[in-house]
Amino acid sequence: MKNKKYIYLATIFVIWLLFDRLTKIYFDSGEFFIGQKITDSFLGIFHFTLVHNTGGAFGLLGDATYFLAGFSILIAVLFIVLYVLNKDKVNILHTVSIALICAGGIGNAIDRLVNKYVTDFICFDFISFPVFNIADIGVTCGIILLIIALLKKERNHDN
Repeated sequence: MKNKKYIYLATIFVIWLLFDRLTKIYFDSGEFFIGQKITDSFLGIFHFTLVHNTGGAFGLLGDATYFLAGFSILIAVLFIVLYVLNKDKVNILHTVSIALICAGGIGNAIDRLVNKYVTDFICFDFISFPVFNIADIGVTCGIILLIIALLKKERNHDN
């Protein structure tokens, strides 16, 4: 069963990373220009707009491309090491969360190292929020799932 966890981790990681890379390749294909609103709103929730972000989340640390790439890779490696060291204590929720966080971090790191910017394209219509991408969704959902897994584990430990 322990090896199945690694297979699940690797499978989710690869699928999410491929989804991220393919969407970025599509939006950076040359068909679209930076700032172009590519689609109309989907149900009043979001649309696609191409943005090249040289900074981190919310545009922070602008032009710190290599630092941010290295930091993303370091965090991904740290999460994998912690996962392996705690392999007997992790469950499927931990596995999914770590895979999403690592795939998102590596996806954006690849952008930073290859292009010197991150390709963002998802834009909310109902709130003012920075444009983001599939990697960002993976990191965000992964962190939320990890918090839920840790809280659930803590609650079970208290009982």
